[in-house]
Amino acid sequence: GDLAGAAASYRQAIKSDPGVADAHSNLGLALQATGAFEDAIACFERALTLRPNFADAMNNLGVTMHALGRFDEAAENYRRAIAAGADTADLHYNLANALKDLGQRQQAVEEYQAAIARAPGFAEAHHNLGNALRDLGNLAAAQVAFERVLELVSNDARALNGLGSVFRKRGRPRDAADYFRKAVAASPSNAEPLINLGTALQDFGDLTEAEKIYRQALALAPTSAEAHNNLGAVLRELGQAAAARDCYRRAVEIAPSFLDAHRNLISVQFSEFDPETCTALSEQSFWAQPKPPAGLAELIVDSILKAGNLEGAKRFVDKLASVGRPQGMVLRAEIACAEFAGDFVTAARLAAMPEAKVSGIVRAQHLLLSGDAEAAWEVLDRTERRGQEDIINAAAIGWHILKLLGRNDDFPALYDCERYVYRTALADFSSISDAPAFLDGLRRDLEGLHRYRDAPFDQSLRLGTQTIGNLFAKHQGTSSIAALSAEILQGVGNFLRDNDVRRHNPILRAVRETPAFTGSWSVRLRDQGFHVDHNHPEGLISGVFYVSVPECVSETDPGRQGWLKFGQPTPNPFGFEPDGWAMPVPGLMVLFPSYFWHGTVPFRSDAHRLSVAFDIV
Repeated sequence: GDLAGAAASYRQAIKSDPGVADAHSNLGLALQATGAFEDAIACFERALTLRPNFADAMNNLGVTMHALGRFDEAAENYRRAIAAGADTADLHYNLANALKDLGQRQQAVEEYQAAIARAPGFAEAHHNLGNALRDLGNLAAAQVAFERVLELVSNDARALNGLGSVFRKRGRPRDAADYFRKAVAASPSNAEPLINLGTALQDFGDLTEAEKIYRQALALAPTSAEAHNNLGAVLRELGQAAAARDCYRRAVEIAPSFLDAHRNLISVQFSEFDPETCTALSEQSFWAQPKPPAGLAELIVDSILKAGNLEGAKRFVDKLASVGRPQGMVLRAEIACAEFAGDFVTAARLAAMPEAKVSGIVRAQHLLLSGDAEAAWEVLDRTERRGQEDIINAAAIGWHILKLLGRNDDFPALYDCERYVYRTALADFSSISDAPAFLDGLRRDLEGLHRYRDAPFDQSLRLGTQTIGNLFAKHQGTSSIAALSAEILQGVGNFLRDNDVRRHNPILRAVRETPAFTGSWSVRLRDQGFHVDHNHPEGLISGVFYVSVPECVSETDPGRQGWLKFGQPTPNPFGFEPDGWAMPVPGLMVLFPSYFWHGTVPFRSDAHRLSVAFDIV
């Protein structure tokens, strides 16, 4: 334990014989243990100069680089050590950890597996393998890895916590909560499983218990920004906006770069208090950070613009430039301001600059808005789609590129509203016998969940409220909501089967054989309320079920108040008219591809327009 004494002894040995590589390496280890990393690196490098194939020194150099956050160099040294003949489980494990921190999860999985092949009882490697597999979405294999840890180490808290995270990702929050509770029991002084238990409780709507659990976590870890942020989310859902705001503020104070906490703080201030001051604390936090996250600048600018304050956003951007913030950060903020001002040519020019670091899909969108459909199509055509969100966004942009190019023959495959907008009444897809009674009970249950003053600032609705979280997952204990979720899945099955859309539509071909919800929520619009035109990158099929509709929504209304419309983008500098319409009726479900642009027409009525919306994959 006498590190200073050990270092002195090694220095004396080096003084006596400076050519002994082991002495330099051992001094490096002693210095590494005291946190003198740069001095340790010099010792390991000297050892390697004396003995170029010294695998232990390479490994120790890698460990030191890793501790400094120099993950590339750490991985390089671990690989050198393996190549030098030290093909050990520990080295493959260390390499896997460096690759994980570099974001190279698949390569990390392979190295964890290599470590386990050399040491099958290496519990830590099994645990980290489970985490990497879970993050890659391979939940079945992740479950096996965590279960293997429990075979090796009975009642291991981290493995139980890992299993909880797997079941939560599978959409089974109650099973997840059971594992998190076991993790809490196995490690009662650890706040992490308590925080995870709170998230699972939120998922299935036990907000009172979730609040209690988060407060227990904060008693153990008062500076946990995550616990403060999550407690804020629970309190907001319980209708305690001021208390929620206090929690978000505390989270931001503890972790100034915590984007979710900033987003939640801005949202509650915007929706429940004063939109004009919604970014005040986040701006203060941003300027106090030497290297604030780029996403925070974009969030602040977008929020100022949502409050309608273009001049305020420009002042923020000017300050970004004047204090020498990264050019990409400044350019993306300038793009947002130009688009808000309707200067689409400038936005497209800025987005084309390599320093802006925007995706090809975003560049294509700006080119489209500027009116250069040919260039937009060229960029979109050569841009790789890296996941479902890219596919949906590209299809949404492609709709209006094809319109501007006059390529009407390419329309039917993806954008035919007659084929892909599916309307079905409750009686046609449901076994519910008394539809009026069901709708009345559902209306009462949903009304009780709308506790907010106004809509979340980052959603599409205006003059209305929206429930938070996954409605169907959180409220399976409410019979009307549980029944509706089951009946909707039946209706979706009918849509897929009756229209044979998987064969006709290459995007809808990816819908699972057993469709599942990725999100669900209730919307309540009031007088003059509407949805801005938007699409849903989180789903493949989206839909809405109407619970109650004002009397002004009718077939005879020439203005189509309250109607759902398809095909108008936001922004819409081209003046495109809708390609399709659907009139809301209580008990009607409307399904459509998630990339379809859709919005609603404002209505005048003292009655609410109440619906349930959802995304499905």
